[in-house]
Amino acid sequence: MESRPLSRSDRSKFHHSSLPDFPSSEKYEIRLEQDPPVEQGEAKKLTGNYFKLSTKKIIVYHYDVQISQYLKNEQLASKNDDADLPTVNERQMIFLKRNAHRIVEQFVEKNSELFTLPYVYDGWASLYVCHVLKTEDLTTEIEYITGNSTSRANANVIQRITSVQLKLVDKIDLGIVEDYFQRKCNNLPNKIINIYNLVFHKILQDYFVHNHSRYFNMNNLVEDEAFPYLEFVFGFELSVRMSQIGLSLVINPRVGCLISRKHSGLIDLIRAVQPRFPSQIDFIELNQLLKNMIIYTEHGERKRYYNFYSLINKRPTEENFEISPGEKISVFEYFSQRYQIQLNCNYPLVLAKSKGGGSNQKNYLPLEVCSLGKQQFINPTKSSRDIQTAALKKSEFKPEKFFHCIQTYVDKLIEIDSKLLHTFGLHIHRQPACFNGYQLEKPRFVNSNPFRITESGSNQDWALVSFDPNIRNHILDQFSYNLEREAGKMNVRMGRLKQMTTFDIRSIEQIRPVFADLHRSNITFCLAIIPDRNSSIDPTKIYGACSSVCTQEFSITLQCLNASRVRDPPRGYFNNLLFEINGKLGGQNTVIASEFFRRQLPNINFAKTMVIGLDVNHPGFRELVPISIAAAAGTYDPLLTQYVSTA
Repeated sequence: MESRPLSRSDRSKFHHSSLPDFPSSEKYEIRLEQDPPVEQGEAKKLTGNYFKLSTKKIIVYHYDVQISQYLKNEQLASKNDDADLPTVNERQMIFLKRNAHRIVEQFVEKNSELFTLPYVYDGWASLYVCHVLKTEDLTTEIEYITGNSTSRANANVIQRITSVQLKLVDKIDLGIVEDYFQRKCNNLPNKIINIYNLVFHKILQDYFVHNHSRYFNMNNLVEDEAFPYLEFVFGFELSVRMSQIGLSLVINPRVGCLISRKHSGLIDLIRAVQPRFPSQIDFIELNQLLKNMIIYTEHGERKRYYNFYSLINKRPTEENFEISPGEKISVFEYFSQRYQIQLNCNYPLVLAKSKGGGSNQKNYLPLEVCSLGKQQFINPTKSSRDIQTAALKKSEFKPEKFFHCIQTYVDKLIEIDSKLLHTFGLHIHRQPACFNGYQLEKPRFVNSNPFRITESGSNQDWALVSFDPNIRNHILDQFSYNLEREAGKMNVRMGRLKQMTTFDIRSIEQIRPVFADLHRSNITFCLAIIPDRNSSIDPTKIYGACSSVCTQEFSITLQCLNASRVRDPPRGYFNNLLFEINGKLGGQNTVIASEFFRRQLPNINFAKTMVIGLDVNHPGFRELVPISIAAAAGTYDPLLTQYVSTA
C-alpha cells in the first residue's frame, strides 16, 4: 500500500503506512556464530539498534510562542476598558494547549510567504526554524469561532480572535554537535537533542498514531482469542541519543494495547469483558481496565466528552442530585423526564469527570448513553496479569525479526520527509552502527567464596509483614527461620526479628497504619509479602502503596516478597534474596580486586565512569510465562558495589 499523509479529518480514523506483516508461523532459528571466540582484550564488532546521524553546521532560530484569545463581539464583552485585552483563563488555557498544534499550523499557513523553510514546534512555547522571521510583518490574529458555528447570525454565538505572538529568544548553532564529538568543546546542550527529536516527531506524526512517546501503525493490528475486547498494535519508540560513535538514532520495536474498535458503546465493551454482566459484576476488574478512558455522550443533541473515573455500585434510581434549591431528582427520573430515555435499573452508574474544563466535578452518567472514544490505548503494566502476559508474548522479537523490523522503520522514516531532515542538516545512515566490544578475563574477587558476601550492611531490627491472610503463621515461622539460617552462612547480619504480623486488608487506606506502627516501634527494615490475589484490591496497587508509604513517608527500607515464593521458595531463592537485602542495607556483596582493573583497563578512571551491568533472566521450568527478560543496572561506585534498587 502506498503511504500518504492524512487529511485532518482522516487522522482520527486510520493511519496508513507500509510496514511488514510478520507471520507468526515463521521459524526464526538461533544460529551459532561462525567466527572464532573473542580472545582476551581483543576488539569485537557489535551491532544493535543504533543508527548513526550525521549533522551539518546549521543555524536554528528559537522563537517563544505566546497564544491568547480575546472576544471579537464587543457587544457580548464586558463594558470595562480592559475587556478586549488578550487574557487567558484556566478553561481557555486547557483549550489552547489542546489545540496549539492546529492553531500554529493555521498561523503558519496564513503567513506562508514568510515561512520559506519547514519548522518544528514543541506543542506549546517553542518554535524552531532555520531562517530569521520578520516578526513585525507577521499576521498574528486568527479568527476562531466557538458556539453554534452553523449560525453566525445568531446573537448567542461568541466569536473569539486567537492571537499568536513570536519572539526570538535564541540562536542555536547545530555545528556544535561535531565540535563536541571532536572534543573541541566540553558540553552539548540538551536543547539540540530536543530539536532533533522534534524533527523526527514532526515527520512521523502524520503517518503513525502517537501514544506516550511511541508510534503505532494502525494497519498492523492483531487480536487475541483470550481477550476479544482488546487489540494489539505494532509500532516503535524512537529517540536521539549520544553514543561513542557520535549522535545516534535509537529505535526499539514496541507493542501497544488498545480497546477493540469493534465495541463503540461502553456497555458493549463491558459485556465483552464480563459476559455475565449485569447479574455478576467485578467492579475492580472493570475499573482497572477503564480508568481514565475517554467516553462521550450525545443525548440532548450535544456531544460531551468525559474521562471515565469508575463504575460505581449504585443504580439510576439510587443516586439523587439537586436540580433546584430543596428539590432533588434521581438520575432515572431526570433522563426520563428531560430526554425521554428509559434507563435499565439493573445497570450501575458511571462516575466521570468532564473533559476540557478546569472543574473537578464528577458526573453520574447512565451506562446506556456512554460511548467510547476512538483509539483508546491502555497501559498493559497497569492491567491484569493475564493482559501483561499476552502483551509480553507479542513483544518477543528474535534477532533476525528484530533487525528486519527496525530497518523497515528507518527506511520508512527517510522515505517520508527527507526535505525536513535536509533542512535541519540531518542524515541517517541506513545500516545499524557498529561498536567495539571487548571481552575481559574472569575477574578476581576480594572474597573468593561466591556464596558469602564481602561486607555486611547495617545490623537493624526488622519486621515481617504479610498482606496475604492465606499464609499461615507456621509458614512465616519457617520462612524467617530459613532466611536467618542462610544469612548466617552468607555472613549477612540480619538483626533481630522484632515483629511478625499478618493483615487481611480490604482497602489501600489500611496499609499506612501498618507502617506507621512499625515506625513508632523504631523498625527501619521490613519484609512485606504481597498476595497473588486479593478479592478487594489489585495486588499491584498493594505493592505500589507499600513502596510509596513505607519508603517515602516513614523512611523504612522495604523488600517486597511474592506470596507464592514464600509458600514454596525455589532453589537458590534465599541466596538471591539476601544479596538484595544486603545491598539495600548498605553492604557489599561481591568486590572485584583493585589490581584487576588496573591491569585490564588502565585507561579508565572508574571514579568518573558509569559502569552498566546487563543480564537476562531466563524462565525456570515452573514459570507460567516462558519469556526471557533483560535488565540493566548502573553505578558510579569505583568498586562497582553501590547501586539504587527499588522494592
